[in-house]
Amino acid sequence: MNHHRRTHAFVLSIGFLFVSMAGCTTLDPVTAERLRTLDRVLRGVDVRFRSAALGLLTRNADTAYITKILHSPTTVFLDNMVKINVTGFLKKADYSHNYNAASLRSTREFYKENADQLRRVQDSTGVPAQVMTAILWVETKFGKVMGTYNVVSVYASLAAAAEPQNIEMNKQGYRTTVFSQDSLNRLDSMVEARARRKAAWAIDQLMALQSMQDRLPFPITELRGSWAGAFGWPQFIPSSFMSWAVDGNGDGKVSLFDKEDAIASVGNYLKVNGWGEKPSQQEAAVYHYNNSKDYVNCVLTLAEKIVAQEE
Repeated sequence: MNHHRRTHAFVLSIGFLFVSMAGCTTLDPVTAERLRTLDRVLRGVDVRFRSAALGLLTRNADTAYITKILHSPTTVFLDNMVKINVTGFLKKADYSHNYNAASLRSTREFYKENADQLRRVQDSTGVPAQVMTAILWVETKFGKVMGTYNVVSVYASLAAAAEPQNIEMNKQGYRTTVFSQDSLNRLDSMVEARARRKAAWAIDQLMALQSMQDRLPFPITELRGSWAGAFGWPQFIPSSFMSWAVDGNGDGKVSLFDKEDAIASVGNYLKVNGWGEKPSQQEAAVYHYNNSKDYVNCVLTLAEKIVAQEE
């Protein structure tokens, strides 16, 4: 966390220098060179990507990578990413449709049709087949709804979340619905903290995307997923892909757009993140997957219903 704060402070300071001291010859050599590099990678690019470029340069990302992703015609600034990823928590998610009658029919069918693969992963990880099935249904309805957002664009846009004008925009979004000053003050503090955290997290994911480049069968700039920057059947974010995605069909490659790899990766994710025999361990592992209590309850409820005797 301290690293993120230092990084954010440097990004703000170097951003100020970039705007107000361009052409100044008294800067220290490291800062001066970084400013020159920043100028090169941003030339001809939407100025709103400045925070992304600054954050990546501060993390010593490869300059060629920064240039490639920001100059790609598929990379566009998505205004709503700065909003939904910071203030989306204000709207409670409803997961109940995931275990209605239609959902149960679909999940039980998948559970039966893929029994061999699910059992192999269950045997190697200890994660029940019905839990993996439930997660893949809740996340993307077995690959049917994986998102159409350009993943690079999501994170390159979200990196600007902590800029003052974006924090103020998000604060204005709930001013007409919250009337208590104490509540407003608490929300403002939460939004400011979330904006800083999400901006730093976006840079983390852009760094992970840099590492992913050689592991995808297509250019990183063509990767598409959700508004949160998650992709594939199990909706992993880039850092999760690098940490827990595995080859499930033995072809020597890892593709979360492949059913077998997706099943194996979900099992591996939950195993590594603490799945065990105790309900508390199981809840904690699913919570690590998505830090929403409602999500955890939904996945575990659906898993129980999948194997319950049909009424």
